[in-house]
Amino acid sequence: MATIVFLLFVLGYNLLAWFWRESVFFSVVFFPLSIILSVLSIVLLIIILMPIFKFMKPNNRFFHYYVRSIFFLVLWLLNFRIKVHGKENLPEHQKFVLFPNHKSYCDILIVMTRLGRPISIIAKREVFKIPIMSSYMKTAKVVPLNRGSDREALLTIKKGIENLENNIPMIIFPEGGRKNREDDKMVEMRAGAYKLATKPKADIIPVSIKGSAKISKTWIFGRKRIDLYFHKPLTAAEYAEISTNEIGEIITTTVNSVL
Repeated sequence: MATIVFLLFVLGYNLLAWFWRESVFFSVVFFPLSIILSVLSIVLLIIILMPIFKFMKPNNRFFHYYVRSIFFLVLWLLNFRIKVHGKENLPEHQKFVLFPNHKSYCDILIVMTRLGRPISIIAKREVFKIPIMSSYMKTAKVVPLNRGSDREALLTIKKGIENLENNIPMIIFPEGGRKNREDDKMVEMRAGAYKLATKPKADIIPVSIKGSAKISKTWIFGRKRIDLYFHKPLTAAEYAEISTNEIGEIITTTVNSVL
């Protein structure tokens, strides 16, 4: 949706330029500026709609579709080419947690745009300082994480569980940040992250993002090829008798198997 709106804005600004000067040359020269104006127009539209979104439920499908389309536009403008594998492994119910590897700031956009349903995330609390993003996060029940406090980390898990109980799937990066950005492989995990799934007995879905580590080395508008893998879920019955450390080892092995 956002991509279509963006293209309509670009077309509209160029038509205005044509009628203003009636010159093909001026219209062509104006084209780069029309792209900038179109992006600013969409940002303004987001700001205008945010007060309305605040009255919507956190699992409202229109709200998530709208935001997801904005993220899709961002990835499209940045020239991402994403191929999805194993989407059929996603459960029909909403009580599941995704555990991806994490190498780029774009990882969350990559996963959310290809998921196709309302979802929330565990995000570092610093992100809440970004003006527009903070409004979206509060509406979507995104849970802030303070990595420096174990006590607050427990409260974070508790709030994430509340989202799951209210039929809002969750995403959490078990590495606890972007580790070893030279390689896509999951190299470290925090066993406590898996309590987000084990306490409410939610399905655990390993997610592999292949190509994420190369993003920072690619020109901003250079083509970025990403393979996104949704692996078969680990159900509550399957992990009932094993520890969170063992779960972490299983998830790490599964995620790395295609990287």
